Parts: sequence; C-alpha cells; structure tokens
Amino acid sequence: MTEEKKEIEEEKKETVMQCIVQTDYGEYQSVLKKTTLPVPNPTGTQVLIKVHNTALNPVDYKITMGKLQTVLGMKHPFVIGRDFSGVISELGPKITERNNKEAFKIGDRVAGMVMPTDLNHGSFAEYLITDIKNIVHIPQNMSFREACALPLVAQTSYQSLFEKSNLKKGDKVLILGGSTATGLIGIQLCKIAEASEIAVTSTQSDLCTYDHYSLCLFNYNLFDVDLGATRVINYKDQKWWEELKGQKFDIIYDTVGGQQSWEKAGDILKEKGIFTTIVGDAAANKATYSSVIGTGLSLVNRKFWSVCGYMDYNLLIKLHSNKGLREIFTWFAEGKISVLVDESSPYEFSEEGAKAMYAKQISQSCHGKLTTTLK
Repeated sequence: MTEEKKEIEEEKKETVMQCIVQTDYGEYQSVLKKTTLPVPNPTGTQVLIKVHNTALNPVDYKITMGKLQTVLGMKHPFVIGRDFSGVISELGPKITERNNKEAFKIGDRVAGMVMPTDLNHGSFAEYLITDIKNIVHIPQNMSFREACALPLVAQTSYQSLFEKSNLKKGDKVLILGGSTATGLIGIQLCKIAEASEIAVTSTQSDLCTYDHYSLCLFNYNLFDVDLGATRVINYKDQKWWEELKGQKFDIIYDTVGGQQSWEKAGDILKEKGIFTTIVGDAAANKATYSSVIGTGLSLVNRKFWSVCGYMDYNLLIKLHSNKGLREIFTWFAEGKISVLVDESSPYEFSEEGAKAMYAKQISQSCHGKLTTTLK
C-alpha cells in the first residue's frame, strides 16, 4: 500500500472534523464560528471529499446576511462555502460503472461546487459530501489552490455565455463588471470563442485588458496575463450606453445587476441581440416571496417581448451541470485560461481567517478569488 493510500485509509477513520459554520443570519462578525462536527457519511451516489482548498464567493455573504433564506431552506448551524478542491476519501454505496463515467476512485484529485441540495455540507470543512456528478478531475498541471477558485465562476460564465447567449466566433460582447471573478473568466471565454470585440465596464483597466499586467497567482509568481478585453469603460466616469450607442453588440453579459442595465441595453444591442444576467434587477435586495414573484413576472414579460422580436432576455438562476467546468479545466491544461486570485490569499483556516475573507469580499477591492488552505 502506497503512503498516499495509507494516509487516505487513516483519514477515513476520522469521525469528527474542523469546520466554519454559520450559527444564524446576520453580520458575519457575529455569526461565523469555528467548531467541530461529525464527518458526514456518503450515501447513494455521493462521494466523501477530504478538502484541501476552498474559495469564497459573493453569494456566500448574501446567504450569511439572510438575503436568500426565502429560496434556500437551510437550517442553522450549517457549514459555509461552495467551491472546493481535494481528494476523494470514500465512494457512496450506489456508485457503479454506469453512473461513474469519469472513473473516479479513492485518492483522485477533484474539484467542484457544493450544490443547493448539499448546502448544509459547505466547503469550509475538512470533509464534505456531494454527488459524484458535481465533481471533475483536476488536470496534472493545476494545483489544488487553482482548482478551488474556478467551479462557481467558471460554470456561471460558461453557461451564461455559451448556453444562454449562444456565444460564437465574431460576436461583439459587452461584459458589465469585467473585473468581477465571473467577468474575468467571461473575458477569457470570449477570447477563446474568438469574439470580434470584448468591451467591459470596470475601474480596473489593466486587469481586464491584454496589456501586460502582473498578477499574483496561487504560486505567488508574477507573470504576464493576456486576458483579452479590447475596450474598458470606467463606469465611474462614463456611461456604457452612451459610449457604445449604436454599435450593434450581439451579447450583453451582466454580472452586476440593476434594472437600468436592461433598460439601456436596447441602445447598443442589435435586433434580437441577447441580454444575459446572473443577478437580475434587484442586485442588492433581499430575496423575499414578493421579490421572487416579481422577478418571475418580469422574466415572463421580457420573454414575451423577446418572442415579438425585441432583445432576448435571460436570467441564469440555476447551474444545471458541470460540463462547463470540465471544459474550462481542459482549457487550463492547454494554457488557454488563467486562474486569478487576490494577492491577500490564501487565508488561514480559522474563524478569524473566514471573517477576514468576508471583510475583503465586502470591500469590493478583490482582484481575483479569495481562497483558504486547509491542508
């Protein structure tokens, strides 16, 4: 038996784990705690993952503040976090060759995202369980820390651009929020698709363009990154609908939100152009029953006008597969995609470290993902 397999066998015997939990809805300073919980047991087609690294997303803060409690029925306390990378420690009893098409086995390096049905089993823990369909293999040339930074943003941008917006060669694309984590991935996907123009809104011009801008990655080496934005509009000084008026864009990919974005989209989109948002109109509001119903009615109304020849409106509500993540990992292995992480990472796996990550996320000063190292 190899040393790695011995280590995995020993880890399987562990019965408790360290984790960061949310004890209630409210400000992160008072509701985030480090504690111990029993190591979960995989059932059905679930896998038990020994977590090496995890990352924070803006949605984590929204969940902590209770903005999504209407649509996510979680019970306190629950483990925070969505993105993870690690090693398979145990396979569920109903995993077979038929449902394990990727041939996952104990000891494999994998990454993925905790799905809504798994929300009480978040990623800020030494172990987590998730269904086998939610994980992908990590390429040999990718580190655990790089892998954990991609799942949510990669799948979000992939499905928004390729599946919702039908991104193709020659398209003109505007990304609202180019320096957000989803926006930065979106820029690179547009470049891979050979979009003819990639305009973005951002105050971080050097971060989004192909100018040689030094970025700190997981290995703390500085190197030149060619992201690919062809034009950056500083939203503090310029209005994108005025700067780009009449230029007939094919796609607007909105990572910021707000009703004004949809209202102004007609100024720059070509006839039957596509507007895809991952936020919707009420970007900063709490998701109440009335707001959920309002969003649904608004979506129906905009879809109706799309059928009548107006702009096509899409709201990405649910990530339905990990197809995009698998393809993006392949592009990473081929050197076509870079993983960006904020220079403040990695954070300590502790209560103080988690709170520091939240504070950084809320400051809106991140230049890439925020990550934590557990192992």
